[in-house]
This record gives sequence, C-alpha cells and structure tokens, in this order.
Amino acid sequence: PGDRLYSHWRFNRYRMKHFDLTFEQYLDYENFGPANMANYIERSRYVKFLEPWLEAFGRDRIFVYQFEKLKNDPREFMTTMARDLGIATEYYTDYDFFQRNETVAIGNKKLHKWGLKLEPYVPQFLQELLIPVYLRLNSKKAPAISEKDQSLKNEANKWFTDDNIKLE
Repeated sequence: PGDRLYSHWRFNRYRMKHFDLTFEQYLDYENFGPANMANYIERSRYVKFLEPWLEAFGRDRIFVYQFEKLKNDPREFMTTMARDLGIATEYYTDYDFFQRNETVAIGNKKLHKWGLKLEPYVPQFLQELLIPVYLRLNSKKAPAISEKDQSLKNEANKWFTDDNIKLE
C-alpha cells in the first residue's frame, strides 16, 4: 500500500500537476483533505474490498495476486494468471511489457492541461506517435525517491499491517 500511495502522490504532483504537496503533506492531507478528493489511504485497505467478493463468489472462485510479482517478472506473472484462469498462455510469450506510463515531471502545466483536453479527440495510433515527442519537449525525469520519502512510505505500510494479515 505504501508503494501505491507514493505512486499516486508522484503521479498527481509531477505528471498531472494537481498539487505541490510534499509526500509527507500528502499523507496528512489524505486523512484531513476535502471530501471530494479520493481517499487513497482507505482505498489501500484491500481486504475491505475483497471480503464482499469472497462472500458472494467463494474463496475457490477468487484469485489474489501480489503486485510485486507483476513488477518483478511480468511475463511469468501474466502466464501464471492466464493458467489460473484457464486461458491461453501463449499470448504472453512474445508480449512487449514496456512501461508506457512512467511518471515524469511535466514542465508547462497549461500546455499539459490543454493536451489532456485534446487527447480524447486524437486517434490512438496518432497518440502513440505524438506523446513521446510531446513528453521529450514538455517533461523531464521525475526525481528519485528521497530517503525521507522512502521512510514515510515504509511507515505508511505499517498502517496496513492488520489489514494485510487478514488479506494473507
């Protein structure tokens, strides 16, 4: 959950430019922020959302996977998941697992907002050509995680200990 919270903060700060909060402020803000802002801390209590599905469908019809396994070996993860679901695994043999949504630090916020408004009207094939060029012109690599933020992320993981024990 700490990784999810950090990723959400990073995406909204650097890519979407929704706020300039530090990660520390964000963690506090999520607890006391306005009601209309999605509460990612509560949404990171996965067991809370899984329990109704388990009741409705039974444990034998629900698969739960760890995101870390997907990050560490996407091909193996997807092959395992396909096998568990009884669907063909061959699709993933030559699949391109290139990460296309890496968070970057956007330069010009107004240009970016304008681009996001236009995006739904641009065909997908054209987006695939234009977005890399646009990102080279209006972005830079987002900063690496600081020691302080890593510590905060580790501390945030502790908030979910009881939930994760139930989930296990």
